[in-house]
Amino acid sequence: MKQILAAMSFFTRLPFWRLTTLESKHYENIVPLWPLAGLLTGGLMMSVFYAASLLLPVNVAIVLAIISRVLLTGALHEDGFADFCDGFGGNSTGSFDADRERTLRIMKDSFIGSYGVLGLILYHLLLWTVLSSLAAILTLWIVALSILGIDVLSKAVSSMIVYFLPYARNAEAAKNKLVYNRGRLPLLPILLSVITLNAPILFLLFRWMKHRIGGYTGDCCGATFIIMESYNYILLLILCNWLEFA
Repeated sequence: MKQILAAMSFFTRLPFWRLTTLESKHYENIVPLWPLAGLLTGGLMMSVFYAASLLLPVNVAIVLAIISRVLLTGALHEDGFADFCDGFGGNSTGSFDADRERTLRIMKDSFIGSYGVLGLILYHLLLWTVLSSLAAILTLWIVALSILGIDVLSKAVSSMIVYFLPYARNAEAAKNKLVYNRGRLPLLPILLSVITLNAPILFLLFRWMKHRIGGYTGDCCGATFIIMESYNYILLLILCNWLEFA
């Protein structure tokens, strides 16, 4: 139970930590619970979208849904994605040690750079455009369920980063002083990644991280979720277009 509260507390701004005493060991073991947190974050986004779409234009409902998740999570994923873009956006020098130290230093910097700004703008533009396109093809309640499903799916497949890559820093150097425990590799995320065609993108993304910094960081976790979420929305749109014209 405490691990569930720790997962919800970590992924949202809701004060679950007030319900009981949560220690580092509870946060270190929340990786298998990432999809469960997606039920909360995706559930809010789904609910706001559907409720707002009954009163307002769909495009406005989409923006309100995006805002609701940002407020709930405190832009946790977006912050990691922006830092990832800044750190990985520069050209490689050809030296692993130099690239690694430079990338990790940039990602830990609290200031956002041009790559981070562009990354966030393009991500939200893509998210809004794809959801608008889906709303033009599908009924609103199916779009709402898709929002929930893709949030949960993307968190599930993103959790595999912990099992396939080592942590690139130590606990003392981590932003939140937290290093996840691996435990046993869950079978469900692997099956989901293969069935939903997420595996090839995950493989390329993890390989890039391994080549650049020798592992992952918390920012890489947030970036992986954002990238996989965008990828899954595009896959869904391609599928819907194909079914519509088949």
